[in-house]
Amino acid sequence: MKNKNFNLQYLRKTCFISRYKYGNDIVDLGEYILSYATSCNLGCEYCYLNFVKTPSKPVLYENKDFLFKEIEEFIETQNEKYFYLNCGETADSLLTIEHTLLAEGIIDFLSTMAGEYNKNVTIEIRTKTNNVEKMINVGNKNVKVVFATSLIPENIRKTVEPLVSCVDERIENLIKAIDKGMLLGLRFEPIIIRNLDNRNTEIVIKEMMSEYEELIRKTSDLISDNKDKIHTISLSLLRFTKKQFKQLVDRKSNIVWPEMVLCPDGKYRYSRPIRIEIYKNLVELLKKYFGNSIVNKIYLAIEFDYIWKACGLEIRRITDFW
Repeated sequence: MKNKNFNLQYLRKTCFISRYKYGNDIVDLGEYILSYATSCNLGCEYCYLNFVKTPSKPVLYENKDFLFKEIEEFIETQNEKYFYLNCGETADSLLTIEHTLLAEGIIDFLSTMAGEYNKNVTIEIRTKTNNVEKMINVGNKNVKVVFATSLIPENIRKTVEPLVSCVDERIENLIKAIDKGMLLGLRFEPIIIRNLDNRNTEIVIKEMMSEYEELIRKTSDLISDNKDKIHTISLSLLRFTKKQFKQLVDRKSNIVWPEMVLCPDGKYRYSRPIRIEIYKNLVELLKKYFGNSIVNKIYLAIEFDYIWKACGLEIRRITDFW
């Protein structure tokens, strides 16, 4: 039976593949966005898709012949040897079974193209659903497939992501992804500070770090025998466009921090000292539970170079993690 919660009656009129636009002064990770779907009905409060013009129902584009033609032209004509294609920017990669089947088709086609044109391709499948269990095994493909999922403390998840799988299920999905031949992308994002009682910031951050330590410990315990399968770990604190910030302030949303500042890329973020403190604490927690060498797999998503440097992280492109 067809899923009635999405729409196939759309033809994509712009390119399926585009270079990620990071914004002024943001570290360029060098990834490309592959948009075979648009919009999402998972209802995450912070998601930018809630604040831009998108179809009322999630869309899987119907003109798949153009999609595969564009993929081949892209792989053939680009001078780069290494490519990283992110399939989770404009929609959840595995939102429905139909999304999942198309993702499998794209992986299979990319595998053929990578071999034919001698290119190194990594494709990121990012999801908050449990549909990875329905995917085929991709371990024999000629591309690297990174299964990425957002990891945030469960008490925050219940408030801002009430319609999606719980964090324990997402952690369990990591093992399922490994069994399907995938590498892991641990995405600790968005990192959200919630201060419902106007308490001291230091106390709030200390409590938040305690929640993240439990989350990191639990993740480490479950994949303890498969830590070599970790491709990358991203850290990214919550940020808003001007439109998002204004609308959430008007709604009196609890995820808006009163001391957010407007940054050079036009996004509102927590202040620089707060961001540096949280990132550094998380890096230390990751080293504690995954070993010191894990720092070589950590990057900051949508951040400025001075934040990377203040946290002691080497600035790298996403393709450098090959």
